[in-house]
Amino acid sequence: MFGIIISVIVLITMGYLILKNYKPQVVLAAAGIFLMMCGVWLGFGGVLDPAKSSGYLIVDIYNEILRMLSNRIAGLGLSIMAVGGYARYMERTGASRAMVSLLSRPLKPIRSPYIILSATYVIGQIMAQFITSASGLGMLLMVTLFPTLVSLGVSRLSAVAVIATTMSIEWGILETNSIFAAQVAGMKIATYFFHYQLPVASCVIISVAISHFFVQRAFDKKDKNINHEQAELKALDNVPPLYYAILPVMPLILMLGSLFLAHIGLMQSELHLVVVMLLSLTVTMFVEFFRKHNLRETMDDVQAFFDGMGTQFANVVTLVVAGEIFAKGLTTIGTVDAVIRGAEHSGLGGIGVMIIMALVIAICAIVMGSGNAPFMSFASLIPNIAAGLHVPAVVMIMPMHFATTLARGFADYCGGGRYVRNCRRFAFCGGEANSDPHGSRFRGEYDCHNHAILLSH
Repeated sequence: MFGIIISVIVLITMGYLILKNYKPQVVLAAAGIFLMMCGVWLGFGGVLDPAKSSGYLIVDIYNEILRMLSNRIAGLGLSIMAVGGYARYMERTGASRAMVSLLSRPLKPIRSPYIILSATYVIGQIMAQFITSASGLGMLLMVTLFPTLVSLGVSRLSAVAVIATTMSIEWGILETNSIFAAQVAGMKIATYFFHYQLPVASCVIISVAISHFFVQRAFDKKDKNINHEQAELKALDNVPPLYYAILPVMPLILMLGSLFLAHIGLMQSELHLVVVMLLSLTVTMFVEFFRKHNLRETMDDVQAFFDGMGTQFANVVTLVVAGEIFAKGLTTIGTVDAVIRGAEHSGLGGIGVMIIMALVIAICAIVMGSGNAPFMSFASLIPNIAAGLHVPAVVMIMPMHFATTLARGFADYCGGGRYVRNCRRFAFCGGEANSDPHGSRFRGEYDCHNHAILLSH
């Protein structure tokens, strides 16, 4: 009981510090180290097995941190860094702009304003699999589709509400939280995506698209004095040839191809995600060279790939390791075992615990304005909890993943400005539409995503 009290105090302190814009990596790691020390001092157990212990608590703690760093950087961390590097390279080459330009073309002949409004959300979510920057995707959609929506009679606020919510569901093999969730669930990212994430995400996307159709139309009818002035039609700058649109999709094509070849027996197993990223990088380099005929510029642009890897290491991989340190602290002090015993005695079972943890993570995401920090803090606990409750880890981790990405959009202030990924999207889109991103009419997240949050559970 005393260990649970300490854990609750530490959790409250963590939430306060993160809310005050302290770096979450440092907060999580410090909390985990403190909990590990308390767990040993209170006699709950050791950090390492007695056979591996050095005999010094602080040395054992840092040996455990070394093990976590070695395992994560060589495995999950390398995958996350490779994906982030490729996404940055796609921005440098302009392939992301080519993809948006190509996919937005089928929508322009449609003359029904609210059908194209709903279709914009679906197309945006498809693009979000390959353009992993929320603010970048919002900017591209505002330039290409926002003028079309307004010219058809949709209000500026309805158009921007739909565009701003296109990254509210993080899914796909290139999304870092998806890679992390698959690792926690003990499966490959392709299995997690195609067998579990894709069916649920498809239902959520359809639900939100239908909700947008009715909600935005109802608000536009309610607002009598809507300004239907035409939006300025802009063109995307420096758009490469449209065949570049295939390059962001290249990793998915290679992954699907390797799965098919493995299924028919022509390959022993599907390609590793890092191999897929490196092959895609190589193909893109050849495409760039044959287009530009400039070897130096082609090789210089590849630096964007390595810059993206470094950014992912600093922002995401370190957060994963810090979350694992925190989870180890909760395990050492006995909190995880207490949660399992409490769930067994209360009769909640795995589904009940999953709902509670998803709600807790959603609330944390709203308060902190960040989805990564709460998700990566609690997700590392799932394998032990799921094993104790005799349910598959994926059954618990996937609703938590969707809950944190959906709930993050409710955070108006986005954690006081530090976690600005979501905030930049709303601020940019709201500014382009000449509207207040915190105003009552900037409502896409609030009205439509109630349906999505319920459906994701």
